[in-house]
Amino acid sequence: MVSSSEIVLLDGQHRYFRAAVLKARGYRVFTTEHVVEVCLRWVPGGCSALVIGPQVPWDHVATLCAWIKLNSPQKPIIVLSDRRNSRLPTPVDAVVATQPVQALVESLRVLLPMAGSRNSRIEMPAARNSALPRVPHRMRNS
Repeated sequence: MVSSSEIVLLDGQHRYFRAAVLKARGYRVFTTEHVVEVCLRWVPGGCSALVIGPQVPWDHVATLCAWIKLNSPQKPIIVLSDRRNSRLPTPVDAVVATQPVQALVESLRVLLPMAGSRNSRIEMPAARNSALPRVPHRMRNS
């Protein structure tokens, strides 16, 4: 088992496929398409990361992400996006391409051991043909 904590996957119609891939890699996954369910799930504290799918508009989750970083600053927030050169919204730790799904797995592998480091931020490639994420290249000073 990779992680005893749970990955919360907030996504649209592709959440079950992404969850199946993560589960196959040993992660426990809670899937939802509702921000309120994320809040209710996060409160007990057993969650290790939040993954936000590309169908979820940023304005729907901006407050949620700020709340998570206020209460659990060490836990990574990952946004899935295919837009090249996506800027990282302030409380987000990584932007990862939606395909291949392996990019999300690699991002979690990198971020979860580093979850204790508050100032680490990485940007994963948004290109569809990238097999592996790039080495972190953007650091934030807070």
